[in-house]
Amino acid sequence: PTTSSTMMLALGDALAVALMERRGFNMDDYRVLHPGGQLGQSLVRVCDVMHVAEEMPLVTGNPPMSELLATLVDKKFGCVGILNTEGALVGIFTDGDLGRNLDSELMNKSAFDVMTTTPKVIRDNALVAEALALMKEKKIWTLFIFDHTKPETGVAPIGIIHIQDCIKAGFE
Repeated sequence: PTTSSTMMLALGDALAVALMERRGFNMDDYRVLHPGGQLGQSLVRVCDVMHVAEEMPLVTGNPPMSELLATLVDKKFGCVGILNTEGALVGIFTDGDLGRNLDSELMNKSAFDVMTTTPKVIRDNALVAEALALMKEKKIWTLFIFDHTKPETGVAPIGIIHIQDCIKAGFE
């Protein structure tokens, strides 16, 4: 009797897989139908947890240090994205940059004087697990997010994700 029940379970699984393939069922479908399960949770994308619009810490042009610091404190991400006049991300100012530039001339500097010109970014359709792995690898706390259908250079960010967002989503 155990052999026949095992055979029926295997047959049922084979039929389920064949039907899923025939109907084009994919991992995104699985994530939508089973978001609370371990596999569904591992398929959460950054676009599902990112901060957008007014929540993003962004400044345009080459603002003075006072504006950078005000945005850094107000938005509470530990960074400020610096956009050019066309809205493209050209740099990032972090609390680490602040520490490296602490001197008596700090308040006389502007964004271009203190920013990092190579901010780390990720596409909106990336998995949260990918974002967390990149943050751990680069030892950073935030990533700006770009629309995956557009090139990363010359485009305004559509969101930002913080390492705490990854933890809240169930990743560590």
